[in-house]
Formats: sequence, structure tokens, C-alpha cells
Amino acid sequence: MTREIGDPLERAAVTGKIGGGSPPAAPTEDRGKTVKKSSVPDVQTSSTKEARKQHTIYLPPRLSKWLKLQAVEEDREISEIATDALEMYRKLHSS
Repeated sequence: MTREIGDPLERAAVTGKIGGGSPPAAPTEDRGKTVKKSSVPDVQTSSTKEARKQHTIYLPPRLSKWLKLQAVEEDREISEIATDALEMYRKLHSS
């Protein structure tokens, strides 16, 4: 038995949907696993590092590119480089 697929663009225009040709698979057995849903992404932390807080900063494109490359070259996290820079800045501007 052969089923004709038809024109997918025409089907999308008519139905207003792309894809979805087959029904979703039946859910698998839970096996006691608990699924945690969170609107806040998990922050990776290491037990050897101090606890950290997440901040969003905006950098000029040239500085952002340099920071990313420097982190790769030094095999360090961007956060570590930023922390070092801010610590130096704080020492310079302490009363």
C-alpha cells in the first residue's frame, strides 16, 4: 500500500501547520523519575569554587570577542576572567 505524500507547502498553507503528519508517540513509563521544570536555567557551580551569583552585562563587540578568545586560550571560564578584572578594579578604587 502506497500513500501519496502530496505537496508539503500546499498542505501547510491549507492546514496552517508544518509537519505533524503522525500522532505523537505514547508516553513511556515514568519509572519513578521526577521531572523538574524551572523557568530559571540551572547555574553550573563547582564544589571547589565559591558560590556565585549570575549577572548580565553588555560589552562592546570587540571586547566580547576578545574575552571569549582569551578564555579559550587560558582554559578558564569567562566568569573567572571577569572576576579577576573586577577585583583589580575594586582594589584601584578602594578608599
